[in-house]
Amino acid sequence: MLQAGGILPVLFGVGYLVWRLVTPSECTWLTPSPQDWSEAGVRPLTDAACALQPGTTVIGARVAGDSALLTTGSGQVVTLPLDPSGPLITQRLSESVWTLAFVVGFFALALYASWRRPTERAAGIAVVMSGALLGSTIITIVGLPAHDAFAGPSRWAFAGGTLPMYLLAWGAGLAWAAVFPTPLLRRRAYMVVTGACLVPVTAWTLAALLLGATSTTFTGWMHSAIVVQMSLTVTALAASLAILGVRLNCSSQVVPGSVPRQQLLWVAGSFCVAAVLTLALWMVPQLIAGQSLLPPELIGAPGLFFVAGFGIAMARYRLFDLDVVLARTLVYSGLTLAAIVMYLSTSAILAAGFNALAPGQVAVIGALLVAIIVNPVRVRLERSVNRVFYGDRDEPYAALSRVAEGITDRGAPDAKVAYDIRRALRAPFVVITDRQGRAIASGDPAAVANGCVEFAAHHAGQDEGALQVAARGAGERFSGTERRLLADIARQIGAGLHEQRLVLQLQQSRERIVVAREEERRALRRTLHDEVGPTMAALSLRAETVRRNITRSGAGSSDIDPVLSSMSADASQAAEVLRKLAYNLRPPALDEYGLEAALRRYTQSVQDPVVSFVADGPLTTVPMSAAVEAALYRIAVAAVTNASRHAHACACTVHLSVSSDCVRLTVTDDGRGLPANAVKGVGILSMQERAAELGGSCTVSNASPGTRVCAQIPVGGAT
Repeated sequence: MLQAGGILPVLFGVGYLVWRLVTPSECTWLTPSPQDWSEAGVRPLTDAACALQPGTTVIGARVAGDSALLTTGSGQVVTLPLDPSGPLITQRLSESVWTLAFVVGFFALALYASWRRPTERAAGIAVVMSGALLGSTIITIVGLPAHDAFAGPSRWAFAGGTLPMYLLAWGAGLAWAAVFPTPLLRRRAYMVVTGACLVPVTAWTLAALLLGATSTTFTGWMHSAIVVQMSLTVTALAASLAILGVRLNCSSQVVPGSVPRQQLLWVAGSFCVAAVLTLALWMVPQLIAGQSLLPPELIGAPGLFFVAGFGIAMARYRLFDLDVVLARTLVYSGLTLAAIVMYLSTSAILAAGFNALAPGQVAVIGALLVAIIVNPVRVRLERSVNRVFYGDRDEPYAALSRVAEGITDRGAPDAKVAYDIRRALRAPFVVITDRQGRAIASGDPAAVANGCVEFAAHHAGQDEGALQVAARGAGERFSGTERRLLADIARQIGAGLHEQRLVLQLQQSRERIVVAREEERRALRRTLHDEVGPTMAALSLRAETVRRNITRSGAGSSDIDPVLSSMSADASQAAEVLRKLAYNLRPPALDEYGLEAALRRYTQSVQDPVVSFVADGPLTTVPMSAAVEAALYRIAVAAVTNASRHAHACACTVHLSVSSDCVRLTVTDDGRGLPANAVKGVGILSMQERAAELGGSCTVSNASPGTRVCAQIPVGGAT
């Protein structure tokens, strides 16, 4: 029923066009513009060679023989010959080519969608909308001859084909906004659609009847009816924009990149752009000031945005699931066009270059050339169309190469790899799961409800994870080619996951070694500082005490005193060496005060440059191993030392911040920065190695001004 509601206006418009083509007319025409109609008469448009001056008001007309006699407002009668209407209509159609491109393209897409999905309510409403637009646009472009404005049924056909039919289009647009992509009211969707389509037309009909009772002439009634129709059209368009705006806003809560959201963005977004431009440049200025900002012939040009968005949603995001039929239609339509062009071109070249050839020979040679070339063209065309619709399904090497490149560049499968697979097969959702259960996904998880295929990611006989790909639609299955491609990709992913697991194990082992080393250093420092150091100091004191007692009692000899003095000095020197050794093993401030306080005390102790310390967040709430604390402390000390020694900085800032999974240290100074082509010294390499040992990173770069050292080390891993 909806399809019939869209086709009937088109038939009406085509019938009107045929009537205009077969009926001779003068060089004037009227459009459904309030400027063309008034209570006094009409003000028709004319072509350049017309005897009637532009802007002349015509108050009456009649046909006499093969001429139209138009009576102007000044009482003058202008005689215009009735010529075949073909040239004038052809000129009018050529001037409105952009508008025709919009309405014809929109109607073709909507009719195609409705033909393939007859139960889809949004597609049916689009047929009504596009059909009403196409039919009314045809009648508007070809116009009404001025001599038919005062009598005859053609004026009523013109009024009915432009005013309520045009309003039906935007009423259908309002209904379409209410049901696309899902009905606003599911239980009463039919009532919503019917009401949205008919309410504007019904309101205009009631207003037209009321105007008929008050207007004394048809031309005056037409003027008022056009104003009412324009007001209702602007209202319907504004309501449609409001509904689509709400839908677009609500779509932001959907998973980004999901197919339904992309469909809505392309279709509704392009509709909003076209509607806003039409309102701003044509409808509202004409309603308020009586004249549009751009020529009326271009009013359909913004609609091409909507046609493009509608087509992209169908082709790339499977709107109405028309991709298979649409792809085949494009292939064979393009192939037919290419064959015709090749045949005609070949025939023309042969006829021009070889005069001795008979027409039959030219035709045979042209047909043979087309037969030879058509298959390679078909293959290339089909490959191009399939790439647009199905990605790299027909080019498994390209898909495998892209996935392998992604894994190689980033060391392991990540979200980009999942996205590449989804794009390669135009799948709505892809998830990669490793053997620990960690998942990397891309797309709309709700698409899993359509069904999915799963491939194990094996490598070297071990199960490293799995690759899951959701079906493109409910009940749809991947082809054999696609399944083989996915199996190959799963093997690539298995190799990547295996490498990732080995790298992770190696890193964890390295971190455990570093942590154990730091713990041993801390224990050794405690032993040296708390046990060996005091013992050596006690030995020194005892040796000094013995020496003094012997000297005081006078029982000593000259040989004993130097020996005891040497023993005391050696013991003191050994105690000092042990103290320095204990400090180098691990800064004592870390064990006594913690990382934050240790850094604060260190920065306060430095005089050149002036160092300030900033800490973000409650650092004590995040557990950090002794290795992490020591590494950050030593990186900070090395960075400040470099700022003083090499950068000649006057001020320096140490910034420490902690998140749930890492701790970040940034040291910036106002020195002269890194020189061009600088070579990493021992200090920079040492800082980077300390961070890398714990799975972190350390970068040194130029700031403005000065140098920035940024170290980031994960916490909670190796403890």
